[in-house]
Amino acid sequence: LEIGLTGQLYNLRGQLVGEVRLERTTVQVLPSQYALLQNYPNPFNPVTAIRYNLPQRGHVVLTIYSMTGQLVRTLVDDQVEAGHHTIEWDGKNSRGQQVSSGICLYRLVVDGGQYTALRRMVLLK
Repeated sequence: LEIGLTGQLYNLRGQLVGEVRLERTTVQVLPSQYALLQNYPNPFNPVTAIRYNLPQRGHVVLTIYSMTGQLVRTLVDDQVEAGHHTIEWDGKNSRGQQVSSGICLYRLVVDGGQYTALRRMVLLK
């Protein structure tokens, strides 16, 4: 994010003597460690946000599973830049069908297992 302000500088006689430019730049602070955060809201209906942090670029696989371990949907399977990330899940499986109410699991795997985390969430109808 960058914010700038430009203006003109006059002396006491009203003569233009220069220009002034002020800038404010904020830099996103990268996370220091991997993290899979609790989804919000939880319980949810119909959409929830899943947040995760990456201290460095990596191949991310973020998947949703049923309580029986059946794959419901893969939300991310790609190279992802370092930073704070949020992805929304609409409660639908990979065929676009609404998932039944209950507990689901979501799993984050980075770079083939360098970091792995699993959390629970509740879908209510």
